Amino acid sequence: MPVPGGTMLRHEEIAEKGSEKMREREAFLDRLRVMATLAVVMLHTATGVMDATDMSLYPEENRVFLTVMDLVCWCVPVFLVISGYLFLNPCREMGLGRMLTKYCRRIVLALILFGVPYGCLELLAAEGRFRPGMPGEAFVKVLRGQSWSHMWYLYLILLLYLITPALRWMLARIPRGALYGLLGLLFFGSGILPFAAKLSGREPGIMLPDDGIYLFYYLCGHLFALKRGEIPAS
Repeated sequence: MPVPGGTMLRHEEIAEKGSEKMREREAFLDRLRVMATLAVVMLHTATGVMDATDMSLYPEENRVFLTVMDLVCWCVPVFLVISGYLFLNPCREMGLGRMLTKYCRRIVLALILFGVPYGCLELLAAEGRFRPGMPGEAFVKVLRGQSWSHMWYLYLILLLYLITPALRWMLARIPRGALYGLLGLLFFGSGILPFAAKLSGREPGIMLPDDGIYLFYYLCGHLFALKRGEIPAS
């Protein structure tokens, strides 16, 4: 079994790759972002119609919308893989200070700038009038994670950003086999078992939280970065 230092040396080898390959990667990621963004727009369009319409009156259309949702729901995993590819890439320096002051700050600002107005609109729609205390209540809802439902992704990515320095430290010290084992555990415990439980209506004795599947996608981004960096397998 390779020692942790050997893994760290292989990571340093990736960091010496030329700028030409980095530009190629950026173009590759940009294409993925565009496709995933279009899928997100389609997903929100479909869910927006279904949330505002009694689809029991339109069974055929309901099947069409459900089919569309199934065909585009890959967009969130792709965005998480892209984030993991960038932020868990050993080619990049990504300390806690940079994560907090640059990337986490952006997410917090987005939550405030968009979450608070949306929260006010929800309170306004519920009460039918505006009160001076509504912005404060909306701000508290954002802090509690109770803002507009479509913003759940921002809370998820903020959490992943916060644990990124710890993940990078761990990933630089474990062999490739341990990474595969962790990915397999997350996929089975947070993906297969919850799906089987919902399908059968039975709760298994041991099951990881469903949200663990998002960490699986994030770590997959790191694995793809290693593969594209041509690091020898452990």
